[in-house]
Amino acid sequence: WMGAQEESPYEDVPRTRYRMWLLDADYVHPFEFSHRPATFTTSFHGQWTMDGMELYGTDMISMGNRYTVRGFDGEVTLMGTDGWYLRNEFATRFPKQKLELYLGLDVGAVYGAGADLYNGHTIAGAAFGVRGMIDALSYDVFAAMPIRKPDGFHTAKVTGGFSLGWKF
Repeated sequence: WMGAQEESPYEDVPRTRYRMWLLDADYVHPFEFSHRPATFTTSFHGQWTMDGMELYGTDMISMGNRYTVRGFDGEVTLMGTDGWYLRNEFATRFPKQKLELYLGLDVGAVYGAGADLYNGHTIAGAAFGVRGMIDALSYDVFAAMPIRKPDGFHTAKVTGGFSLGWKF
């Protein structure tokens, strides 16, 4: 179709046509903590590939950065055809200052093709940060560290970052 190459007939090469299950679930529980508004948020993401097919790296699940399992610098990620991660966050707001302090604890695991690169399949990390708004400027500043990682999985002992946004 449109000059595309046919799929390889060999079983041990990555596929562009595959069957995959994806599951994303979020839960947010608002409550009061020390007379301040607070929330507990948990987010689950899972990916399962049918028939044990090999995938190209762009289609694998990847984790170990600020958007998946926090605590890792993102230079190296844990990848596999199958896997999941769970992000947990406790946040308390300071409405007068328009800011929020948060503490995150995340865990994830990979399986299948590509997952045997390291001696282990599981990572966990923690993060502490502050986010808020000043007029039209939004910000998020955090520090994070790995709690558990496979042998040979190189990452910084502590990593930090920030993001800025402008609302217009």
